[in-house]
Amino acid sequence: MTVHSSWLSRLRPRSGLLALALLLGALALLAGVGLLAYSGWFISAAAIAGASGATALAFDIFRPGAIIRALAVVRTAARYGERLVSHDAVLHLLADLRNQAYRKLVRLAPEPLAQHSDGDLLQRVVGDVDTLDEGALRVLLPLLWSVLVVALALLLVTLAHPTLFAVVAPWLLAAALLVPAATARQ
Repeated sequence: MTVHSSWLSRLRPRSGLLALALLLGALALLAGVGLLAYSGWFISAAAIAGASGATALAFDIFRPGAIIRALAVVRTAARYGERLVSHDAVLHLLADLRNQAYRKLVRLAPEPLAQHSDGDLLQRVVGDVDTLDEGALRVLLPLLWSVLVVALALLLVTLAHPTLFAVVAPWLLAAALLVPAATARQ
């Protein structure tokens, strides 16, 4: 069994935590999109309402302000919760992988390992296992979030104006796949 297939098989016991992290991350992204859209509408509506005295007096600033604050709090809380849950799942995964790696190294001891210094061997094992946390935190979850948000955006575009789907879909799908892939390479 290779380390790669072992890494994927060890995600299964953590799938509940990763699903919760996926849900919280999607909630944070959707709250951010909602915050951006609603605050943009609010600024535009306030500018239009301020054009005359009668509309300025009738314009309600309290309800949109409360919605904007609520979206900001949801975004912040969801992002914080996602970070806690996803890092907890990945740190437990790394602990499992380290235990597996050490058990395999113990079977090799002492002669094949004698050619390496203790510090060098420890650094190699820790460094190799630590690079695996990048997979779930920086590749898998952001890719799933982007696909989820793009699917929702495409649904909204289709509901609003069905003929725009063919125009918007290729661009959104390309962004959903290419941006996380480019980010993962950095």
